[in-house]
Amino acid sequence: MTTVFRYQRPPEKWSLDETDEDVVMQHLGTDSDIDLDFEPHMSGRSHLTTQSKLNDLVRDLRVCFKEIRKRYESYIELMD
Repeated sequence: MTTVFRYQRPPEKWSLDETDEDVVMQHLGTDSDIDLDFEPHMSGRSHLTTQSKLNDLVRDLRVCFKEIRKRYESYIELMD
């Protein structure tokens, strides 16, 4: 069994519109895209633990990007 990662390199330059959560998540993958095939560790850990941690990470990243975007938009409104 081999370890399979699907990673797409983000564009070199992002504008505000391109950093929208949907575009960012295209590069990070969605919950359904995180279907990684891991070899079990020598300690006998199940790959399901890793899968669960990855799903949690993606969910947390989505929340972070929403918060960053909300704060940035508030900042832009203050500058206007």
